[in-house]
Amino acid sequence: MKSRKREIAVVGIACRFPGANDYSCFWDNLEKGVNSIREITPDRWDPDIYYSPDADSPGKSVSKWCGQVENIYDFDSSFFNISPREALAMDPQQRILLEETWHCIEDSGIPLSVLQEKITAVYVGAMTTDYRQEFTSVNLNTDSYDCLGNFESILANRISYTFDLKGTSQTLNAACASSLVAVQEARRALIEGECDYALVAGVNLNLHPWKYVSFSKSRMLSPDGQCKTFDIAADGYVPGDGIGVVLLQRVDESTMDKNHIYGVIKGAAVNHVGKSLSMTAPRMEAQRNVILSALEDAEVQAETISYIEAHGTGTSLGDPIEIQALTQAFQKHTENKRFCHIGSVKTNIGHLEGAAGLAGVIKVLLMLQHRKIPATLNIKTINPILQLEQTPFCIADQPLAWQDNGTNPLRAGVSSFGFGGVNAHIVIEEYVNRDPETDDFQSASVALEFFALSAKSSSSLSDALHSWTSGLLHNKWGSYTLTDISKTLLTGRSSFPYRYGCLVESKEALLRQLASRSELLTKVPYSSWVLHIGQRSCSGFGEFSDFYAECYLFRKQIDQLIKILKKLRYQRNVCNDFYESVWPEKYVDLYNFIAHFAYVSVYLELGWSLHQVTCDISGIWVAIAVSAMAQIEEILAVKSGRMSLAMLQLKRPRIPFKDPVSGNELLPIVIDAEYLRELITSILEQIPIEKADHTRQCYVAISNNFVDYLEKTKLLYHSQFTLKKYIDEWQEQIIRITGYDIYKHINQEETTVNITQSTNREQLLLGLAIVCSWRKLNRKWNLQDQTELLDSGFQELTDLIIDDFIPAEVILELLTDQKAPWEKVADILVDAQSKLSYEHHPYVLLKKHNEQLREITNVSEWLTAASDMEPSTVDENSICLYIKDDLADATDTNKTFKENLLRLWLQGADIDWSLLYEKPVHKVQLPGYFFDRSTCRISQNQKGDKHLFSCQSDSKQDKNLLVQDLELQHLLKLLEQGNLGVDELKQIMGAE
Repeated sequence: MKSRKREIAVVGIACRFPGANDYSCFWDNLEKGVNSIREITPDRWDPDIYYSPDADSPGKSVSKWCGQVENIYDFDSSFFNISPREALAMDPQQRILLEETWHCIEDSGIPLSVLQEKITAVYVGAMTTDYRQEFTSVNLNTDSYDCLGNFESILANRISYTFDLKGTSQTLNAACASSLVAVQEARRALIEGECDYALVAGVNLNLHPWKYVSFSKSRMLSPDGQCKTFDIAADGYVPGDGIGVVLLQRVDESTMDKNHIYGVIKGAAVNHVGKSLSMTAPRMEAQRNVILSALEDAEVQAETISYIEAHGTGTSLGDPIEIQALTQAFQKHTENKRFCHIGSVKTNIGHLEGAAGLAGVIKVLLMLQHRKIPATLNIKTINPILQLEQTPFCIADQPLAWQDNGTNPLRAGVSSFGFGGVNAHIVIEEYVNRDPETDDFQSASVALEFFALSAKSSSSLSDALHSWTSGLLHNKWGSYTLTDISKTLLTGRSSFPYRYGCLVESKEALLRQLASRSELLTKVPYSSWVLHIGQRSCSGFGEFSDFYAECYLFRKQIDQLIKILKKLRYQRNVCNDFYESVWPEKYVDLYNFIAHFAYVSVYLELGWSLHQVTCDISGIWVAIAVSAMAQIEEILAVKSGRMSLAMLQLKRPRIPFKDPVSGNELLPIVIDAEYLRELITSILEQIPIEKADHTRQCYVAISNNFVDYLEKTKLLYHSQFTLKKYIDEWQEQIIRITGYDIYKHINQEETTVNITQSTNREQLLLGLAIVCSWRKLNRKWNLQDQTELLDSGFQELTDLIIDDFIPAEVILELLTDQKAPWEKVADILVDAQSKLSYEHHPYVLLKKHNEQLREITNVSEWLTAASDMEPSTVDENSICLYIKDDLADATDTNKTFKENLLRLWLQGADIDWSLLYEKPVHKVQLPGYFFDRSTCRISQNQKGDKHLFSCQSDSKQDKNLLVQDLELQHLLKLLEQGNLGVDELKQIMGAE
């Protein structure tokens, strides 16, 4: 049996095809036999100018039809943090790829953060770049974004850059076989372990008449605009727009992660025809061989294939060759006749060229999901050259049920052949779960479930809510449990500023909530988060045992604390009695601390970032533990009587703590006047400021390679613009505050550095400016600083500056002013102290200065004083979560916990919902993001002159009017400038 490591699962799908904005609509069209070919609209190119039924007419196309995707110039640039100026220069193929890639990621239910943490490759199949032709065909000012917007390589690279994906990023152009070749490349990379996930896309947009004209001369296009695959009247194809994206993962891993699997890619092969009758002529032997190779790679027999999605362009030469190639390949395995149905999606949507292969793949995946074969259109009389009676194939010209034979799963082959000679074929199989005992997909739940949606704009969120209301009303997700819907939304969707959420016990309740929704959707503001801890005493484990059973994180926290008790060598009964329904009296205080600290810790583990902890006396020990002013082991020892309170020494908190006694905020790090004075003094003591003959001592105090620093600066100052910017900023401050000009050393022409005429104080300023500039440059470009700074004080000073904690001008004043206002400077820095961390730099001196909590020296006296104080008040600009009765007997702890989480999330807190669940959640297919698009394109008027315009509008109904208004404004401006005559304006506007 084929190793599952060589089987590749399709775990996400997204598409926009002619007449279909998503794969659900696409399937509806296939099932109903909808033909989505239309006459091409003038916003692409003008048929009155470029169309002629005479194929020999110079500069004319014999076809004026296309399978068009609507509104392809509309794009939600703000969602991707792309400026309108850059968006205008971007090929619409790049834009639509970004949007549908996002939809594909959402469809998979796999968080983007997971794709970023793992190695995710991107492969894009594409053939044409019509937008670039528009840019280069007129005299427009070339923008810095133009190349990035129009080179083929950027189609894939843009996806990797935008979504921060680290794997291979490659655009493949194999003409009509491009996207199927991309699938094969992605599959190979997954099998060989080069990546963990692979996004594969195919894109094709018809924006320019050039291709139409050229292919008309080659007799490739159908004069009546229809793909008549396998019909006697087959006379060419009709081009189509389309974008398809799939997310691939190894089957064994996707099964373990409980991802939804649309189908399994069993095998694939790619080859080239070599030397054929002409560059564009297909070759039967090459097609046969690629099919045989794919079957061999899949390790399946041809008789187990019950459907073929043919390349099927509907040409008089191509169709017979393809049928003959398939027949010869299948007859290597079986002599059976007419057991395999064959069809082509090109009869529905046209030939999507670079995206054609993926269109076929997505069609087959949907067929597997619905177990139906849709009809191939435009067949009146089957081409007798095909001789289908003597082949394994019969044309699916009517809708059919797709049933397996009871032995093998459903299997299909998909072909895609490029007009440059590249052939590709893949074998797809339905997914059969071989480990059903691990699959609790239908697990039912009557508990309250979260329903959470978010967006980057109010209109996008409103559209999403309307879609959900309509879908629930029509029972669109009837086969899904509310639990699976909730978990998929929580774990598989990103959180954006505009949010809506509720807790419901059924889909009917959810529908009622959505239908009665009347509140205005607003953006969540930035909030300062405060946790206020009280504690209503529990009498036993029985009061919250249900929550312990239901909440995995609470259970984990409790069990970890009990393990700590065991490590402290408490008697076994002390540990075991915690789980008793009623606690022994002597352990009630200890057990209450354990329960409440575990409960509060759950919120923090879920990612809630606190700005302050407050408390009343009943919750003071939990507050001490949460803010990390004492170790858990110490508190447990005090609570159990194994350590006296007098032995406990509190440390500075990790989370700011509001002292209930003084009312002051105790900060993790304190930079006071004493620290600043010690820091600056330690630096100045290393350097004899007034003596110019100790230059080398000044150098060494800063760095043993300072001369190298200065030489590098001299060499690069005029060519490295970022370094120059940083140096210039220092020069401006130094000359303003001290009058000292550091440029005179940087701009010296001598190769030998000579600054011995400067005082050591000036040398220190020069060294500070240069070292800080280089370290800031290294941080920006993530370069390792190889130069050693010997003096720890100088090192820490530069750390504070490049961390943007202390402004350069403040340091300059402290270094040069003998009467520096130390206390005043320290007061100015108070607000910034809560932002300082030890993440980037060690801050050795600062850590030493903050070893002790000087504000509280006697814990016992402090606790006694706190018991007489009123509960701390919370700043009115902060949002506070009050914890007090949550674990009490009369409280539904699980409901309270979920209500608290939902409130925090709705008010802007970042919650890592995936941590709520002990095991991977089942993903189900739910509506994707509703982009808030606006039109952004190059427009061409009737005269052939081109101008740029973009419009941004929240109202989709007003877009066309806005576009017309912008065009009119541009024309009036040309008229005013004298660059356009009145008669020309009348002609453009269609006036008589």
